[in-house]
Amino acid sequence: MNNIYMYLLFIVSGGVSVIFNLMTRMLLNCIFPFEFSVAVSYIVGVLVAFVMMKTFVFKKSIGTTKQQFLKFTLVNCYGFLQTIFLSHIFLRILNRLEVSFIIQNEFIAHFVALGCLAISSFILHFYFTFKSHRTVKK
Repeated sequence: MNNIYMYLLFIVSGGVSVIFNLMTRMLLNCIFPFEFSVAVSYIVGVLVAFVMMKTFVFKKSIGTTKQQFLKFTLVNCYGFLQTIFLSHIFLRILNRLEVSFIIQNEFIAHFVALGCLAISSFILHFYFTFKSHRTVKK
């Protein structure tokens, strides 16, 4: 499978996990504060993403599922911190600018923050989490 096709599958799989992430956040946000809802929904998104990435994108990776999940979690710890930070910053910017959209500013801030990880997380997962025999130098 070439890298462009893998990246497209990565984006689609990531898109599905983003949908789970956003829907979870919206449901939780009915009860809990925004930042807490983002944090919990991120965990749901990570679990969905791991299953999809391992199943559809990085089929020929080396290492055990346990090793891959630990690496996936490590990469996503970075993504978690970035998502929390950027969601908060983007929300503050939208609110300060008094920007009002048809959909909630929280949704837009969260969505943009999730979108910021697409390239960096693919590279990290390709070369670190799910490296294959192709990516290991002999």
